[in-house]
Amino acid sequence: MIRDTRKILEIISEETRYEIIKLLASSSRYLTVNEIAEKLSKDKKTIDKHLRILLEYNLVERKYLEDERAFGYFLTRYCSNLMMAIEKVSSMQKGLELENIPMREQEEIKIVKKRRGLRLLPSFFFIFLAIIIGYGDKLGLYSSVVERSVVIAKTVGFIIFIFLAIIYVYYLYRKKMI
Repeated sequence: MIRDTRKILEIISEETRYEIIKLLASSSRYLTVNEIAEKLSKDKKTIDKHLRILLEYNLVERKYLEDERAFGYFLTRYCSNLMMAIEKVSSMQKGLELENIPMREQEEIKIVKKRRGLRLLPSFFFIFLAIIIGYGDKLGLYSSVVERSVVIAKTVGFIIFIFLAIIYVYYLYRKKMI
């Protein structure tokens, strides 16, 4: 079947039909008109009208569902592939947007990203200290002592440094610095 690409794009560009297609694409089973209308908060007659148009252009298929006693709708392979292609082009466009930014601004963006990474260094340091305190004897960094007070001190030190790392990362997150 020869498809008029322009007409197909016109059909799927209508907002309700696009929402129906996205919903069917995310579903792993046939959906009834009632389910689609409920999930999109639209009138059943409106959904039915748009589904008939999508059926006419072979963008959806329908099957009678005995359990539901209603027709269920699912994307055709053609429509599914079309939507994946559109998503791929859309994601490529996001990557190309960086190319349209002047070189000076690109350098500034790289510096900001680098600073974000550097902000996490103290948390890695806290985790490193916690590992040395907690497992240094097992790693052969210092001799193992079995005194109860030393074991308690090591455990408390381990917990404190892990806690500091978590609090630091949470602080950066709350201040939107990472």
